[in-house]
Amino acid sequence: MTREQQLQEEVSFLIDLLDDEGLKKFKAYLDQQEQPTMRSEKELAELLEKELNRYGFDYKKFNERIPLMHRTIQQQLTRLSLNIINTMASQHYYDARNQAAFTISQHIIKYLRDTNQTINLPLI
Repeated sequence: MTREQQLQEEVSFLIDLLDDEGLKKFKAYLDQQEQPTMRSEKELAELLEKELNRYGFDYKKFNERIPLMHRTIQQQLTRLSLNIINTMASQHYYDARNQAAFTISQHIIKYLRDTNQTINLPLI
């Protein structure tokens, strides 16, 4: 018996122990767990904007989660970060509030070009 079959049997046994009301609550709980909230890129960018604008955003705590992510997600996050840097480097308007971001982004993109590297990391 595979591990998946064993888990299915255990879940079936537990469901049999529940009365009708408990079963309804349990099924509702499972439905909530299986349906993650899908956000558009615009909504995600706006959410990130709000969180970064919040006093006390903890970069360290945020960054501590990255090594715990799936390796493919880490690659996608790095691809996103490089694309953000490329966007920042190509801005035509900046002022004192974002000049450091603009300048460092230009240096990073120049380095990547000079070393024949790309911002478009493969999706593996």
